[in-house]
Amino acid sequence: MCAKSVFVGDHPEADILGAKGAGLKAIWKRNSVWAEPQDVDVIIDELNEIPSIVEQLK
Repeated sequence: MCAKSVFVGDHPEADILGAKGAGLKAIWKRNSVWAEPQDVDVIIDELNEIPSIVEQLK
């Protein structure tokens, strides 16, 4: 069995770069504090978007 994981975060360096560095797919929760990261797989506005995004990433 092969397990797949995604990481959801709102900090472009600590969350997104960290996830990508660990080999995970990265979902960035958009906020007004940080600019959008460059190397992100998906950007969301609301956490309730995650289930459908995870289905698409399979």
